[in-house]
Amino acid sequence: MLLHRDWRYKALLRPVFRGPLTSVTREPLPELTAYTRLFASLARNLHLPERDLRVSQPFQKAPSGRIGVLVGGARNQKVDFAEKRWPRFPELTRLLVEKTQSKIVLFGGPDDTDIAETVLAAVTLPDRVENLVGKISLEQVPVAIAALDAFISIDSGLAHIAAAVMTARHQKIITLFGPTDPRIWAPVSSGHAGARLHYKARPCSPCYGNDGTFQPCRFEGEYFQHCMTDISAEEVLKSLY
Repeated sequence: MLLHRDWRYKALLRPVFRGPLTSVTREPLPELTAYTRLFASLARNLHLPERDLRVSQPFQKAPSGRIGVLVGGARNQKVDFAEKRWPRFPELTRLLVEKTQSKIVLFGGPDDTDIAETVLAAVTLPDRVENLVGKISLEQVPVAIAALDAFISIDSGLAHIAAAVMTARHQKIITLFGPTDPRIWAPVSSGHAGARLHYKARPCSPCYGNDGTFQPCRFEGEYFQHCMTDISAEEVLKSLY
């Protein structure tokens, strides 16, 4: 079973694996639907009993007064997709500190520490901000996110983790899209949390082909990455309410 849409992974496997190979469809389906189909197919092949995975009752938890913000993201060991990042996180964090009573928690990997410092420099009350960037392991991230009232992120793996672990009605997952297609990649809440997104649908967007390859933005100057920069910090703040 191949958990990737990119056909090149299947091509790489063929010389060393000759057995049946099931992979995620390349159809323009939401990720949750595509993976649900894949695992349902595997379950049928293994003759496993069907299970209802829907959440029937909300998991009750009290608001924590904490809002999480992924300040970086869009990179891994093989890819650095800068066009997917949102440069207004410093401004948003400042607004969150000034306009809410919440504790702001910064998330990100070791490569995002410089961005975190820029965010912290924009905040007038740094004691209201907890910086977890590069300080916790991936295994600790779901527990930290599950305790938040809201999680704000670009299209990222952490946004999907948030959709899986944030289950209460008062919780919100807010995701910002530009180069990628929210019809496919938008997080889908597994519980009763609200999943909201921001997407400007510019004529050139989405430019990511859903095949594992990323193309640089074809614009320069003020129009560079305008599918993301056109999302304002104020409208993201309003979507918390």
